[in-house]
Amino acid sequence: MTNQMEFDEKLFEAAENSASKIPFIRVYQWNLPSITYGYNQKIEALLDLGRYEGWQILKRPTGGGVVFHNAGEISFTVILPKGKLKVVGAIEQTALKIAAFLKEIGLNVQLEWVKHARQADFCTAFVSRHEITLDGKKLVGIAQRFGRCAILQQGTIFGIFPQIDPVKLKEYLYKKPETCD
Repeated sequence: MTNQMEFDEKLFEAAENSASKIPFIRVYQWNLPSITYGYNQKIEALLDLGRYEGWQILKRPTGGGVVFHNAGEISFTVILPKGKLKVVGAIEQTALKIAAFLKEIGLNVQLEWVKHARQADFCTAFVSRHEITLDGKKLVGIAQRFGRCAILQQGTIFGIFPQIDPVKLKEYLYKKPETCD
């Protein structure tokens, strides 16, 4: 069985070989407690893996820090045509859409505009530019990878929020970007 990260990698490779299949968006929930880690990280140096028996431990094809995923937590994958998008522009588009969606369902989120230096190897331990916070804590993390023809973005909404409808979130991600106050 293909895991979520392998599936995203295959989608990204397909997009790299046929730009006509993008944009592509998927929203999914984790069915098992899982740990994902960034493409450039060495997980053995960061965690005592023996403590996480029964957890899925998966390497992401994107960057970022270690993420602990709870069963039921929502994650998303966005594959965009590279075109003229730059690193900041691509992630900003996705972050604006996610923030607008979360505000519409009643969460008082903020989109971070200030660039912060990475302070830890764990995703939720620091907030980066274009990530979303709730009450001063990271709520959404997004990592990305640029290819020849496509951009792969992977993100997670940390925690369980019953008011989030994955189908509506996917619809929002297909919308044109909005501004976020």
